[in-house]
Amino acid sequence: MKEASIRSVHAKLGLVLAVLLTLQALSGMLMAVGALVGVDDEDAPKQSAAPVVAQGATMAAPTHSGDSGAKAEEDELAGFGKVVKAVHLGGGKGGAVYRILLILAYLVQMGLGVTIYARVRSRKGRGRAT
Repeated sequence: MKEASIRSVHAKLGLVLAVLLTLQALSGMLMAVGALVGVDDEDAPKQSAAPVVAQGATMAAPTHSGDSGAKAEEDELAGFGKVVKAVHLGGGKGGAVYRILLILAYLVQMGLGVTIYARVRSRKGRGRAT
């Protein structure tokens, strides 16, 4: 395969992979942050309104009469967490095939890059640059 063709495939594949890998990385990061702050732990026990201790005094945690707004916000966060998980892990068998193809495309991209690098190095060894 000519180097120009290799470079063209490498560039086009790189653009596609950049978008897909960024999507996978960002959804994975959001899942990790959610797990750290306890937003998306469906199996984790819900926090109760435990007493708050401030400077040795015990006070009941404040409750809001308008808990429906907090509940709506909680539901929105839970929905967002489901979307992030679906992007990162979902899709059933189709999603699994997508992730396998993404990894294979990444490996092809690396191989093309190594091929380009080796050809450039061999030219420099013969006294021709670029």
